[in-house]
Amino acid sequence: MAGSIQSEEERPLLEGGRDAVAVGKAPAHVNYTIWVCAAVAFFQAAAISMTWGPGMEVFNNQACVNVGFNASCSCSKACLFGANDTFPWGDVSNKTQAEREAKYNKALSDGGNLNGNYALVLNCVNFLVLTLLGEMSDSLGRKGVLLVTLMGSAGCCWCMVFLGAASEYMLLMGATAAMSLTGGQFAQTSGVFAVVADVTANLAVAERTIMFAKVVFPLYFGIVVGPLVIGTLILEGIVDPTQSFHISAATFTMASLVCVVLLPETRTKETRTAFNWVRANPFGGIALLLTDSVTRMIIGLEAGAMIALVAAISVVSHYLAGGTVKEQAFTSYFYAALFFAVAIGNLILPACIHQFGIRGTIRLGTLFAFIFFPLLGLPQWVGVFEGNVGIWSCVFCLPQAIGGMWDAPCRTLTVSRHKESQIGVATAGLVSLQCIMQGITAKAALSIDAYGRSHDAFGGKMVWLAYAFAAVGGLLSFACAMNLPDINVGKLA
Repeated sequence: MAGSIQSEEERPLLEGGRDAVAVGKAPAHVNYTIWVCAAVAFFQAAAISMTWGPGMEVFNNQACVNVGFNASCSCSKACLFGANDTFPWGDVSNKTQAEREAKYNKALSDGGNLNGNYALVLNCVNFLVLTLLGEMSDSLGRKGVLLVTLMGSAGCCWCMVFLGAASEYMLLMGATAAMSLTGGQFAQTSGVFAVVADVTANLAVAERTIMFAKVVFPLYFGIVVGPLVIGTLILEGIVDPTQSFHISAATFTMASLVCVVLLPETRTKETRTAFNWVRANPFGGIALLLTDSVTRMIIGLEAGAMIALVAAISVVSHYLAGGTVKEQAFTSYFYAALFFAVAIGNLILPACIHQFGIRGTIRLGTLFAFIFFPLLGLPQWVGVFEGNVGIWSCVFCLPQAIGGMWDAPCRTLTVSRHKESQIGVATAGLVSLQCIMQGITAKAALSIDAYGRSHDAFGGKMVWLAYAFAAVGGLLSFACAMNLPDINVGKLA
């Protein structure tokens, strides 16, 4: 068998215990590359996350137009339940509260479907190209492929600025689909982690995991800073939602410059492999992961975790995006709070590995994800949170400081179980799995939410199915973590 057990001494790296973290001092060139990767990860994550909340507003605005609202309404409750009876679609002083709510729900239902379509198209296009880009990075080099993905995203954002696509539904859909042809955020994440895998190949598995965490932290922290900055600017009236694409374009350009000037090429000509079309197909990376017992469990774990994460945050963010002006700003704050918690989790990751080992840390993280992701929707249901749903939605994100700790160890195990010549495809395979699960789950959850809103005031009786969907995903993730094989985590022969 290709993946044989190398030695009994390596087992504690998977099992746990204090001996699992015998961390030495990494060479200077490794630390330098890790810091550059961290900078690239931060800027690209901040750039893409700036557009999440405002992008949802674009689709909600289109839905408002579809049902006869004024586009400036932005599906806000303030437009429907203000102090006077003059509403964007005319005088409704003779309409009942139920009739007003029905029109509001119809707009949000359509907005949910448009957002779901957007997520599905974006992720499907990404899925089609991710493994191809991963194979290209193995055969052509890391830096060039990563730069193409960054410049592709920057170029599309600049086009959205100059063409006005940031405020038009169909243009935004087309521009982001074009962005996805260069891999988008998923290819950038995969490319950065392939570089990390290259420079940490000779480190102990526990130390390698900590090096991955040093890049995962700024990645998630970038997802904090992007929405936080945009949410504040929108709340203060400094910018409107569509202007976030201007700032995003500039930030992507900064990430590209860091890549060009500072990032070394870690895939030397001697280590590059011949291009392999079998591995380059969309399912090539996942097929590679299925050849190993450890990464088979990681596939199930990642799929379940993405279902839990995306089902919950899709419905919460859509609820906030259709709320008051304050709640709409909290759409971005919600993303910031969630990923701030996950980023903090990566800071305490070394201590958890020291105490519980790699496998134990993964189990702890997936347990928290299973319990707490479905609870993100609780502020929508309990009356005591009324009027402060945005704030309490952010508070309920805090347990994910523990829930997000499965990510870096899973990435380490994935690259550690495969040959150095296959790292680009292996990392792309893991990310492509996350990508397609995100698209399918977002579409399913938002469709459930849309159906509920169109059949019941504010979706009160149907949206719980989306949170049940999140609970099922969390259970799958935890079950796979509990069944990680008791074998060594060394490289394949």
